[in-house]
Formats: sequence, structure tokens, C-alpha cells
Amino acid sequence: MKIKCISLNLWDGGKLLQPMLDFLGTENADVVMLQEVYESVDPSAPPTHHSLKTISQKIAYPSSEYAPTFTQSDDDGHYTSGN
Repeated sequence: MKIKCISLNLWDGGKLLQPMLDFLGTENADVVMLQEVYESVDPSAPPTHHSLKTISQKIAYPSSEYAPTFTQSDDDGHYTSGN
């Protein structure tokens, strides 16, 4: 049995979010591990601050786990950052 595992750093919440989504869709990995995943409760925050939600909507994995490490603030509001 072979298992395909991909580990990616989203680079500040997903500066290359769409190419990364295309890559994950093409590769169809069994396990995906991501760093610098951001999630904001503010709907007006930029897309990079909603990378967890965007990835979950675009690519359906049977299970997922998000471990926010800390809460950050910038000009676009508050958001959690984690793996």
C-alpha cells in the first residue's frame, strides 16, 4: 500500500492559495499537512485570513484537524494562525 503525503506552508495564510488548491486537487493526496493556516471570524477579512474555510470548501477531506497556535491582529482584523 502506498500513501501520498503532502506538507505545505501556505505563506502568510495563503498568498498562493489558488495555485495551492489546484496542486492539491491534481495530486489527490491521502494526507495533507499545512502550516500558516489562518481563520478569521470577520467575513470582510481578506481571503488569506480565511484559508481554513476556503480549503475545506474547495477540497473535501474525510477528516481534518486545525490547531490554532495563537491569535494575531493586523490592519485586516483578528485571526487565528496554526497548523
